[in-house]
Amino acid sequence: MNTLTHGKANQENIEIDFVALFHQLLEHKWLIAVIIAISLMGGKYYASKQIPVYNPDVLIQVESNRGVSGLTIGLPGMGGGSGPSLGSPAAIQIALIKSRYILTPVIQSLHLNTNLSPSHPQSRWSRILSRSQPEAEMTLFTFPPEDNRPYYLVSEKGNKISLFDSNHQRILEGKIGERLANQDKSIQLQINQISARAGTKFTLMQYPINDRMVRSMARRITIDDPEKLGLLTLAYQDTNPHLAARVVNEIAKVTQHKNTEKKSLEASKILSFLSKQLPLAKQDLTRAELALNRYHTTSGKIDTKLEIKNLIQEIMVIEKQLINLRMTKHEMFYQYTKSHPSMINLKRRIAMLHEEKKELLNEVKKLPLMDQMMLNLLRDVKMKNALNTILLSKIQEMKIIQAGLLSDVRILSYAKIPDSAVPIERAKLYGGSIIIGLIASIILIFGRKFIFPRIEDPYWTETRFNIPNLAIIPYSKEQFKDFQDLKRNVKKPIMLLSQKDPRNLSIESLRSLRTSLQVNLSCANNNIISILGASPGVGKTFVSTNLAYLLATADKRILLVDADLRKGTVHKYFNLDPSPGFAELIQGSVNIEEALKLTSHHNLTILPRGNYPVDPAELLSSERCKELISLFSKQFDIILIDTAPVLLVTDAVLISATSATNYLVLGSNVHQASHLEMAIKRLSSAGVTVHGSIFNFHNATSKKSSYQYYSSHYYYEDESDHPKKKRRTLV
Repeated sequence: MNTLTHGKANQENIEIDFVALFHQLLEHKWLIAVIIAISLMGGKYYASKQIPVYNPDVLIQVESNRGVSGLTIGLPGMGGGSGPSLGSPAAIQIALIKSRYILTPVIQSLHLNTNLSPSHPQSRWSRILSRSQPEAEMTLFTFPPEDNRPYYLVSEKGNKISLFDSNHQRILEGKIGERLANQDKSIQLQINQISARAGTKFTLMQYPINDRMVRSMARRITIDDPEKLGLLTLAYQDTNPHLAARVVNEIAKVTQHKNTEKKSLEASKILSFLSKQLPLAKQDLTRAELALNRYHTTSGKIDTKLEIKNLIQEIMVIEKQLINLRMTKHEMFYQYTKSHPSMINLKRRIAMLHEEKKELLNEVKKLPLMDQMMLNLLRDVKMKNALNTILLSKIQEMKIIQAGLLSDVRILSYAKIPDSAVPIERAKLYGGSIIIGLIASIILIFGRKFIFPRIEDPYWTETRFNIPNLAIIPYSKEQFKDFQDLKRNVKKPIMLLSQKDPRNLSIESLRSLRTSLQVNLSCANNNIISILGASPGVGKTFVSTNLAYLLATADKRILLVDADLRKGTVHKYFNLDPSPGFAELIQGSVNIEEALKLTSHHNLTILPRGNYPVDPAELLSSERCKELISLFSKQFDIILIDTAPVLLVTDAVLISATSATNYLVLGSNVHQASHLEMAIKRLSSAGVTVHGSIFNFHNATSKKSSYQYYSSHYYYEDESDHPKKKRRTLV
């Protein structure tokens, strides 16, 4: 039973309260807004600094692979227009365009791997005076592939140029526009134009074409075929509009040239094969004719029976078809895979013809022996003659096709130099900036909570140190405003919240604390209560002053002692002078009547801190201090001592040794757990017992707390003030 209960409790503990998370974000709405604004400004700055990008395009039509398949048109069961089985022609061309097969010749043709730039960039003053930068336009530059050293181009008078190697030795010399080459033509150069003064030096460096260069170029290429009809829109992106147009046009030209070159290579291979077979076919025909003539001479038979003629004619028809199909099979070998439907149909057709030929040969075997010999010789001559005729016809046909060979890639329109750059998608950029800012703010808000966690649980002291929580004081704008005024040292009176707004929820919490305090005092050794705080800024003085006033209104004679001799601010809540006060009273420079200050309430007396002493710790640990506290304990019903922060100085530990009841004020989202542990351990090591905790600044919007529920369903007021209004009660 316990195990089940414990498991259920753990399951409930790990539940995420999304409403609480939303309220935490709502608390930091201004921080989120600032971060989003900064991110948005960053997005705008990024958009303004974007270099214009141009994207000219070429329209290409990729037709079905015609190759040399025109030779197969008209054959039974064969088609002449289907592409390779590995993919559509358009898909294959798209893959080839982005590969080394196409891009390497483009890089070489346009010298994209060559860098020609001024060796000595102009100074700022020269750029201001000069109208343009030195430039040179190069159309040709080749050098030995193993040489990766830089070359230097120098412009000279009379439209002349000179090329020097890395050792500053003159290699080439000539005029602009001429094609220059050394003796072995291993180095060639052609410069079409130079806009620079005589003597300007350019560095000429050619880099080897590698995979990284090809991949970088491929990433700038976009190819679209929206309708899947083989109409490709090929575009290339670059910051230079002239270069972008030249590159995309060159890619289209190289693609078309490579396709034509591939088809021409296929045709050349087939033509070479046919040309090699023709002499062999002629030799076989000559041998067959000689064998037939010898048979006629020896047998004396010249006429052929009608039955034999018919068999020979039928066999020859089949043989001609087999010859054509074998040649077609060899041609298709360069275009299709074995599993292609055209190849499968071709094999099936050849097998059927072999079966028909086998049946005819069985008929031949039924003839007399002499007739069989004559039929075989005649068939051999006719078959060799037919093969020779077909080869001659195919060779002529192949030469005609090769002469009029067309590419499957057609360039329908070339790219022009674009007039405008590609527009920046500002809506997406700004939207992304807002999302990034929102994510960054969420990470900052919750990351800070996870990295530097602060205590937000009012019952933390109960679960950790078994110190009961006596009051949860909700966040109050008035309290926060007073705290800010004290922090800025504003010289204006601060009115007690218990006087200004007695129905405030913070004051209602302090009233419940007053009840608990009175019960605890009945069991305590004395009537002295110390209000402690681990660090500044937790609202300790706010609790002390307002609690003292509430106790005074309960017909108790209260003395509020400001024992923070360094930076005590109790006097500001009552518009009193800080001195003379507690410090002077301990030192003996004033009497008790001069140090004690009366307030507007007859039951509440204040003992301010006094002037800042040189040795506050020594004063608080003196016997005189203990005697005074003991004396006051007899004169008043309750003594409240507002102390200095525990972690900063030892003053609080010293003065709280005189009190029988000690309360520790915690600030919501103020303390780290380690700091509170240190404060409690420091008090415990000095023999000071913390009897309860007061949780201040509890923000009701961060969680669905009882205070939010309380404030929305209850309303406290005197019926005498508003007799027509009914008191709101919980339904």
